[in-house]
Amino acid sequence: MTDRHEKFLDGAVLCAYLALATMPGIAMLSGIRGQVLHGVLPPTPRPELEFARVLTEEYQLEFGAWVESNLGIKGTSIATDNTILYHAFGETKPGAPVRIGEDGVLFLDQDLDYFNRYEFIPKPAFIRATAARIAKAQRLLAKRGKALVPIIVPGKATVWRDKVPAVWKLPLGEPRPTDTLVYEQLVGALDHYGARYVDMRETITTSSTARALLFGADARHWSEYAACLAMDDVASLYAELTGKPRPEHASELEMVSAVPGSDDFDLWRMLNANFVARAAPSTPAARHAPPSTLAPRPTILFVGTSFCWSLLREADASGLYGTLHLNYYNSTFETWPVRGHKPVEPDTEAWREIVLGKDLYVLDLFEVFLCADGYLDLFLRDFVPELERTR
Repeated sequence: MTDRHEKFLDGAVLCAYLALATMPGIAMLSGIRGQVLHGVLPPTPRPELEFARVLTEEYQLEFGAWVESNLGIKGTSIATDNTILYHAFGETKPGAPVRIGEDGVLFLDQDLDYFNRYEFIPKPAFIRATAARIAKAQRLLAKRGKALVPIIVPGKATVWRDKVPAVWKLPLGEPRPTDTLVYEQLVGALDHYGARYVDMRETITTSSTARALLFGADARHWSEYAACLAMDDVASLYAELTGKPRPEHASELEMVSAVPGSDDFDLWRMLNANFVARAAPSTPAARHAPPSTLAPRPTILFVGTSFCWSLLREADASGLYGTLHLNYYNSTFETWPVRGHKPVEPDTEAWREIVLGKDLYVLDLFEVFLCADGYLDLFLRDFVPELERTR
């Protein structure tokens, strides 16, 4: 190769390097955002320039974080890296919240952490106290013609444990410590105190219905059809606890065209990789017949995690219930179908107005998040004493 050709090649490489180095900044200044990422932190706001904060270097750190967060085509670059990792190595980036299990089944890191947990498991005393509070609230409400129905909700790794790769499993044996020290302890305590409940962990793990129809391979949450099955049991317990007619809730499986934005593909979206096929072309849903009578429509307060969203949607789609509220992680009150958003502020009139006037209370006992000072513990600490004061 001649000197002329070498100089030309060096110049071309330099130009390419400069183009790649300046492309994110140019894209940022021109407003080009690139590929949208799912399940990531929101963009960092631009800090205000203040002389005092410049002297302490706070401004420089925040400005650097703002630039990094808002670089143009950042999403496209990340998605390109993720795509290469997925297709070339069958992996996600180290530290990513989504992990790829056997046969492409996706898991969230929180569910895998729970599956392998043998330390920091809730104390038996806490589980017993929680069950006792649930049973007491259930009895107090039943005397008023109202019902409280807890639902035991399984984690993804509990349902798909055979698809957790051996390299991700601590040698804890079967059953896992969380099976015996969380789930079995909880069921035993609820039974001991006479509480009635819906066990969706047992339903999903023992059902003759295909597992993917109840808890999708691409999902962190159960399917709409599984949520409808849960509401079937909730309706039955509502009638038993109150002595009132059972809402005509019934689950009829219906397969619908896959919608990429549905909960059945929440982990698939969080891969943030291109050219990844979804696990199924259709998703399970529930078909609802119009109510046959004009019976009173019970109002509901759901208390729990994001699993409650599908319960709430199913209750709304059935046409059998009145006003629906969700106490989301004991942090905000969400209203449905007219969307509203209010903070949870116990011991206030606004709190009492939402919490104390319902006909049916549905508690989401998500096994992965069952812990002291969690959403369920905090809600019951406020709710049970309020019921005792107002009886």
